[in-house]
Amino acid sequence: MLVHGSIIEMDKKLTEDFLRHQAEKTIEKEVQQTWEEGLKKQIDLFDFSEVVYRHYPKKWKQLLGGEKGFALTPDSISSLNVTVKIVESGRLFP
Repeated sequence: MLVHGSIIEMDKKLTEDFLRHQAEKTIEKEVQQTWEEGLKKQIDLFDFSEVVYRHYPKKWKQLLGGEKGFALTPDSISSLNVTVKIVESGRLFP
């Protein structure tokens, strides 16, 4: 027999998991779309080349081939892994 409080906690957990999963999917999709739009316009919207330049200068020079240009490609991001943590979900049930 389930106690009423246990049902509420179970429903709350399912709702939080659903919201977290939906947020992760939405953020991944938006980051991917933003990345693709930036590539079309040759804009490094996430400033990845700056990170490579600062931390891996030799690799940065290889990517640019000694010329100033746009080194990012669709393959520059091999995968996205978004993790959402709901810190405070608010009051779901009275």
